[in-house]
Amino acid sequence: MKTIKILIAAIFIFQVNMAFSQGAKKFEIDVKNIEISKLELISLAGNVTIIANSSSKIVIEVRGLEPKPERAEGLKRVGAGGEDNTGVGLSYNKSENTYTFVGAISLSSDADYKISVPKSLKVYVALGMFNSGDLEITGLNSDIELDVKNSDIKLRDITGPTVISSLSGDIDAIFSKVNQSSPFSIKAISGDIDISLPTNTPANLELSSMSGGIYTDFAIEPEKKGDEDLPYIGGGYKVSTKINGGGVKILMRAISGNIYLRKKK
Repeated sequence: MKTIKILIAAIFIFQVNMAFSQGAKKFEIDVKNIEISKLELISLAGNVTIIANSSSKIVIEVRGLEPKPERAEGLKRVGAGGEDNTGVGLSYNKSENTYTFVGAISLSSDADYKISVPKSLKVYVALGMFNSGDLEITGLNSDIELDVKNSDIKLRDITGPTVISSLSGDIDAIFSKVNQSSPFSIKAISGDIDISLPTNTPANLELSSMSGGIYTDFAIEPEKKGDEDLPYIGGGYKVSTKINGGGVKILMRAISGNIYLRKKK
């Protein structure tokens, strides 16, 4: 059954890649010293999907990018983020082992970016309030740091360590494994936090929700409340506990949303 699910997922990703590539603009670059390198994505407009690849390349594809007007023929597009020196609406700069891409076009809120990166490449994403779409990341086994203002976040098949700060939007993450090397921090001001961890994950948990509830199916002194499928273990305060004997620190903090901590199915 597991093999069938993996095969179906692989076919789906292949079909999505083929469909996306048709009519897309592309920019790619080789990454040196992948294990100590970092990708920074700042102020991209539109939706952003980041997927892992098995190569040493960063490949950026975009569809729906606002075209230049005819009168701009022969001219370069520039914006607050700098000059579009990639052809995909981004300004690119490399400093030592950091590859930085900044949005050079602020008006293309309907753009869809698909970014393929080496799976062990560290990733930092900062998205602003305006024209930012949703953010999805799949398949990375590296450090992920996200600072978003107005986007829903979806993470799949990742290991972390992970640091997430969200102003407005839900955070939905499924970890294939939890890296024990550094603490995790997941914070949302206006939105729910929904996290799935492998059942055998050792962790020290610090969970808090100011005006929402905390729900889990891990063994944390559960108390059933309401019609929720998951046991209720608190609300409006902090819960500190261990699972599987304790391990890496995982902090989850919500202000006006719920926290759901699940065993990965």
